[in-house]
Amino acid sequence: MPAMFIDVTASCKGGLPPISLEDARARLRAYLTSSRSGYATFDLPSVHARRAGLFSTVSPWSVLYANALNGRADATNVASFTPRLRREFASRVARVPEDVSLEELPARQREAVVDLAHFGFKGFWGPKTTKLASLYRPHAVPVLDRQLARAFGLPPNAFSVAAGPRRANIARVVHSLADWLAEEQNRTLIRGLRQSVQEDTASAVHLTPVRVLDIVLWTTQDDRSSRRRGKVTQWVDMQAGPPIHADAYRAIAVADKHPT
Repeated sequence: MPAMFIDVTASCKGGLPPISLEDARARLRAYLTSSRSGYATFDLPSVHARRAGLFSTVSPWSVLYANALNGRADATNVASFTPRLRREFASRVARVPEDVSLEELPARQREAVVDLAHFGFKGFWGPKTTKLASLYRPHAVPVLDRQLARAFGLPPNAFSVAAGPRRANIARVVHSLADWLAEEQNRTLIRGLRQSVQEDTASAVHLTPVRVLDIVLWTTQDDRSSRRRGKVTQWVDMQAGPPIHADAYRAIAVADKHPT
């Protein structure tokens, strides 16, 4: 029987309850057609940046890519991203296959995803790291921020406190997402969910399964947090906006000669 709920966090104490397919679709559609979301600033520009080879190298400015998803990287982070740290980050990226989905990775390579998500330095931990790493490896790395921590029943800073069980928290979430997506009925659900919103925005085809799941969990937790704060507008109730086309976010070349 086809799955009708997304229940990847339901077994986590304090985590999200099962998400109905109807609510997941409404939230995903809103995210993919809203100027409020990171779809137009993060997901779609990264498609063109990847084609241009931007994510084949690691530079001091690479940390600033995290800002496309409100990563709040700053000049201090740029200065702290030393050659040694850049080599370490690049090495961890290289150990994760480029075009293999998280759920298809064998155990050793899933641990490589955990290692990559666990990378960090003072002022640049979990949320910033994974917002950067997911640009380099979008098929395998989820964005581990405060909202996703709460969705799994973890403290908001579960991925960003250098001391304590940070790696264990990261591993728990990465393996939970991988195990859930590894179930055929769940993969079918995510594929169907993405296809169902392509009528609103055909560019959804560029989203990987882990990113679709990431968005659904994030928007659902954001709605739960909004209700607690008494905020009226929620993703689940938003009307879909006009389609957002990937081509609108392509890079423009600087011409050698300009017309007179």
